[in-house]
Amino acid sequence: MARKLHGVDVIIGGDSHTLLGPESMKQYGLTPSGPYPTMATSQDGKRVCIAHAAQYAYVVGELHVEFDDHGDVIRCDGEPHVLIGTSYTRTDKKKGPLTAHEIDAIRQDLVRSNGTLLPTVPDPQTIALLAPYNAQKEAFGEKVVAMSPQVWCLRRVPGIARIRYSSTLGDVCNLAPHVQAHGGDVQQLVAEAFLQQGQKYFHADLSIQNAGGVRTDINKGPITVKDIYAILPFKNSLVQLKATGTVIKTVLEEAVDAALGPHGSTGAYPYSAGLRWTVDARKPAGKRVSNLEIRGRDGKYRAFNLHKVWNVATISFLADGQDHYSEFGKITGSRRTDVGLDYAQTLLDYIVRLPGHDKILRKLPEGYYSTHRFIE
Repeated sequence: MARKLHGVDVIIGGDSHTLLGPESMKQYGLTPSGPYPTMATSQDGKRVCIAHAAQYAYVVGELHVEFDDHGDVIRCDGEPHVLIGTSYTRTDKKKGPLTAHEIDAIRQDLVRSNGTLLPTVPDPQTIALLAPYNAQKEAFGEKVVAMSPQVWCLRRVPGIARIRYSSTLGDVCNLAPHVQAHGGDVQQLVAEAFLQQGQKYFHADLSIQNAGGVRTDINKGPITVKDIYAILPFKNSLVQLKATGTVIKTVLEEAVDAALGPHGSTGAYPYSAGLRWTVDARKPAGKRVSNLEIRGRDGKYRAFNLHKVWNVATISFLADGQDHYSEFGKITGSRRTDVGLDYAQTLLDYIVRLPGHDKILRKLPEGYYSTHRFIE
C-alpha cells in the first residue's frame, strides 16, 4: 500500500493481526511477518515507516520516528513488547509447581529477551474499570445460541487404535460406529462452518482444519456462546490459500503420517468440508490418502483434480505451516489472504445463522465427513 501513496510517512496497521518483530521471537513460539518497523518507499520516493503490533493488546509497540526539517522520515526504529504476567506455572499441572531454580531460569530468560518479553503487573484502577464489562462478557457467554438434539462427539483419528484421544462423553461416543468409521463430529462441524462462512468473505472450494485445534464435545441440549469458545479456544483467524490439488494432497499425507506415526501427533489429523478421502493406515507414509473427491455446489462429489488451483479456507495456525502442515506455510504473497476473522466467531456466526426460530443444530450427512473410509 505504501508504494501507492503520496505524503505518508508512517503507517500503523490494524485488524490484520500481523506481528512484526525480530527473528529472535521465533524461539518463543512467535512468527513475525517482518521486522519492527518495516521500511518501505512511497510513490514519491520517500521513506515510509510501517508498524504493527499483532492483536488484542498482546503486544505493545514502541516506535521512534525522527523527521528532518522538511517533515521527511530520516530515522525509524523501535521494538515490540510482548506483555506477560509475573507468575508462572507449568502447562502440565500434573508435574507439580515450578522449583525456585526453574523460576530463576525463566527470569534470566526474560532479561536475555532485551524487552521483547515484558513482565507486566495489572493496574488495579484499570481492573476496577473493566469489572462491569467483564460481567457483561460472562453474561454473554451464558447466552443460548442453539439447541442440539444429540451429542456431537470429539475424536481426533478414526478407528479404534487411537481411542485414547477421544471423547470425554465416554462410550456413547468412543464406541459409536460412525465415529470409529469417520472421526469426530465436532471437528467435521468446525470444518463445515469454516467452508460456509469462508464463502461469505472469499471464494472457497474446501476447508481444512486439524483435529487437535478442536477441543470439546457438544452435549445434547442448549449450546451457549461460552461453549463455542471452549470448542475453539485458541487465537486463530480465517485464511484463504490458493493451492494446487497436488499440494493439498501432500498436506493431507503429511498430516495423516504425523497422526499415525510412532510419536502419535494425533492433533495433526486433517478434517475438511468440501473434500473427502480414504485413509489406509496399513500403507507406508506418503501413500495413505486416496480416492479424493470434491463436493460441488450441487452437493454431489466428483473426482478431485490434482492439477487445478483450489481455494482453501483454513486457519492462521495451519497457514503458517504449524502442526506438520509445512506445505501450507510455503504459500505466500497473493496466494494467501488473511481475512482476520476470529475462528471461534466463524463457528458462532455459522450456528447463529441456522435456519428456523428454534436454531436446531442437526448432524451433517455422513457422506459429508472428510474421512469417507478409514482402514487400519
